[in-house]
Amino acid sequence: MLRLGIVGAAFVAALGLSTAANGIGNRDSANGTIRRLTLAGFPNTVHVNASSGAQGEDAHGMFWQTVERPGIGEVRISGRVSCLAVDGNQSAVGGVVDDSTDPFFAVGSEVQIQIEDNGSPGAGADRTITLSGFSSGEGCPEFFEGVPMATILDGNFVVNDS
Repeated sequence: MLRLGIVGAAFVAALGLSTAANGIGNRDSANGTIRRLTLAGFPNTVHVNASSGAQGEDAHGMFWQTVERPGIGEVRISGRVSCLAVDGNQSAVGGVVDDSTDPFFAVGSEVQIQIEDNGSPGAGADRTITLSGFSSGEGCPEFFEGVPMATILDGNFVVNDS
């Protein structure tokens, strides 16, 4: 009887290792808070907490961003993650703005935050950009190669490709 219990436990452990090796139960993610300058040179803080299945399914999380805009002062957007595409050290986080004081990002608008994770610490290495102009039904935009991105000054992004 003891032998049957040991064999059964070994089978369950092997099944668990096989499941992990196949990526079942693993999640893609992009997380962190950083400070950088916008491409126009304005102070910008970005926070992302995004997670999805390995194929982008069941994406969820939140994001927020503050920017110091001349003549307006500090403005802020925040919202929920609607999609996540991860490829190696790059991620495209899609989101819908739920709250905004920024005239460039209306409530209900869709954004994409591109993240390039080049290791820790992120300062001086990781790069990011926030893009707008997406509409529902286009799916989660992939990471756009060649788009100018800003190198972060402080903080760190961590991208996990399961």
